[in-house]
Amino acid sequence: MTSRQLSWVMVVLLVFTGPLLTARGDQSSQLAPLDAADPVRGPLALGGSVALADLVSIWVQGFRQINPLVEPVLGDAGGDAGLDALVNGVADAVLLGNWPTQSELEAFEHKYGYPPQLIPVARDAVAVYVNTSNPVGQVTLAQLDAMYSATRRCGAQEAVTDWKQLNVPGVETANPILTYGLDDSTDVYQLFRQVALCGGDFRRDYQAMVGPEAVEAAIASQPGAIGFSSSALHSAGMRYLAVAPDSHAQAVLPTAEDIRSNRYPMSRTLLIAVNVPPGKSVPPVLQAFVDYVLSPRGQASAAKLGYVAL
Repeated sequence: MTSRQLSWVMVVLLVFTGPLLTARGDQSSQLAPLDAADPVRGPLALGGSVALADLVSIWVQGFRQINPLVEPVLGDAGGDAGLDALVNGVADAVLLGNWPTQSELEAFEHKYGYPPQLIPVARDAVAVYVNTSNPVGQVTLAQLDAMYSATRRCGAQEAVTDWKQLNVPGVETANPILTYGLDDSTDVYQLFRQVALCGGDFRRDYQAMVGPEAVEAAIASQPGAIGFSSSALHSAGMRYLAVAPDSHAQAVLPTAEDIRSNRYPMSRTLLIAVNVPPGKSVPPVLQAFVDYVLSPRGQASAAKLGYVAL
């Protein structure tokens, strides 16, 4: 499976040996682990976005090495994504890039009468990248807002449209800032808008890209570019910026330690959400898949891709 095929993959999966979390944060009863010597069989389908396709792909690949009788079923790339897929009955489980919004949870519970089950499976962050030739090393959230936003709700007095405005040593001549990031269908976009733009609106010249690879290509090829995507990206042509909550705080890079501790301002938890009525049994394939994802092997696979293991 390629990353593009998995932009909206369906996988009937889910439940693990530890406590499930409901949308309210409650813990449900613990489920016994499956015997790893007994491969499971059945349909496998997961709803998710292209931004998390690499993670889904490596988990499915490792899971099928243990359970070769499970075949993934690819869904329509234009179908519902995120929690909407559960609400609309398109999928029974989805990989989310952040905790659902209150309105999403209310829509789910209004339809089904109970909250979705939410399972933390890894962590990462919304990282800010620049071209490796850019001498700028850090930014504040207010500066990001001034670069990206038309509303500047985070407190900047004026828009920042040129790198020279940051007064950083090494930037002696005018160099226009080219802003990139993921599109509004992704959790990365929503978290960046909430934190870096203080809920404001993007400027008209902001260039929303479809998929992390497009963001990476834009930044690596243009010295004046800045972009946001998952902290799991790695490229020889770009590097992280450290981000500070304000001008008085220390700027922090999205390292594994600072993501786990939430010191990095745009850290997030990746979740699997599933529609399981209270008291109902879960298909063995779902149990086995999440057992694998949360196993040392599954967590090591996530870390190898640049995500932060639990």
